Amino acid sequence: MRVRFSVLQDWLDWLGRINPQEIRLGLERIAAVWQGLQMEKFTQPVIMLAGTNGKGSSVAYLESIYQAAGYRCAVYTSPHLLHYNERIRVAGQNADDDQIMRAFAAIDEARGRIQLTYFECTTLAAFLIFAASEVDVLILEVGLGGRLDAVNLLDADVALITRIGMDHTDWLGDSIEKIAKEKAGILRTNKPCVYSASPIPQALLSAAKAKQVPLYPLGEQFHYSQQNKNWVWQSTTQNISDLPPLYAPGKHQYENASGVLMVLELLQEKLPLTPAALKKGLARARQDGRFQRIQWHCECWLDVAHNLDAVSVLAENLRQQPTEGQRWAIFSALNDKDAAQMTALLNHETDHWLLVASQGERGCDLKSLTDKISPVLSAASLTGMGSVSEALDWLAERVQPEDRVVCFGSFQVVAAALDYIQKMSQKELLTL
Repeated sequence: MRVRFSVLQDWLDWLGRINPQEIRLGLERIAAVWQGLQMEKFTQPVIMLAGTNGKGSSVAYLESIYQAAGYRCAVYTSPHLLHYNERIRVAGQNADDDQIMRAFAAIDEARGRIQLTYFECTTLAAFLIFAASEVDVLILEVGLGGRLDAVNLLDADVALITRIGMDHTDWLGDSIEKIAKEKAGILRTNKPCVYSASPIPQALLSAAKAKQVPLYPLGEQFHYSQQNKNWVWQSTTQNISDLPPLYAPGKHQYENASGVLMVLELLQEKLPLTPAALKKGLARARQDGRFQRIQWHCECWLDVAHNLDAVSVLAENLRQQPTEGQRWAIFSALNDKDAAQMTALLNHETDHWLLVASQGERGCDLKSLTDKISPVLSAASLTGMGSVSEALDWLAERVQPEDRVVCFGSFQVVAAALDYIQKMSQKELLTL
């Protein structure tokens, strides 16, 4: 078998060049290559997650709970924050460079003249790695939409759809119902679907009825209630009390975790769980970049919120965490996002804005970003920065311990902030 490269980053750069179109929906190409790889169907339960917001947190809860019960999980997510390997995990460990490169080489040979996108190659690589590993359950996060997303190559034993909102409208449609119809593409005949929000879109109801899918929506088939710091979850068959607090605040997190508990109940016969393992897993669940607090020179919050629904949740969470000092925000957004409304939602929680350009095919330069935001924010509160690290360097000389910094708007800005703070912390430790 021919191996093009011996360094993972060289593979990734090449994959981005051979088919530069970042998004190319459809299953024909990836299905043809999958068939060429002569892979057998997975016999383990497959949980597939689609939705606009909450997928990442739901994956974190599922993985943590099953691991607490001793199961080996195969987990596929996107995008990554710091390292590409984060996208593919087995038994809590990221796939190593060699595993990924061997998978890429096999895919390269099998594809012939078929052009695959970066995401399609990543998805196939994950499936190959999972097939070669001893795992008990597959947890797969859909990248975009559902119906035509590469992950939908496999059949879900249980589909979990999180809250649906307005995002990627150029690809998925300009209404909740159109987007819901695309998300419903992961449903399979007679296989259950959990919807971890309320109310449920009509398009999802119609798709479930057409495919004879047992539907489990929040507020009908399962419920939750908070009791001080702990909470209670209830379905039509069981009641679980004294559940531990979740790693991040907000109603949406309890919706996400509640949907996960419904999935666990539906798979209880295949993957039995005790209440003790469930509680232990919930208590341990964590996810970087989702309302993540880091103590820096002052309180620093990182959140990958990049659409209006997610930023609304971030604003509500910040209102519940008031600060006496100055409130700073480092913001960046891709060109196809509603940057004006995103910043307007957080304006009451922010005194000073530091703007940073975003990179890539969908990137937004600093001038364009400033022009978008200027009509809704005071020009006096806006400062352009060359990079996230430059913004944090600038803030390091100005913030007081009682101040607050929030980095949000894209995975790029959060990844850069997390990388910067981690490296600075390591430097400080080395100088002690």
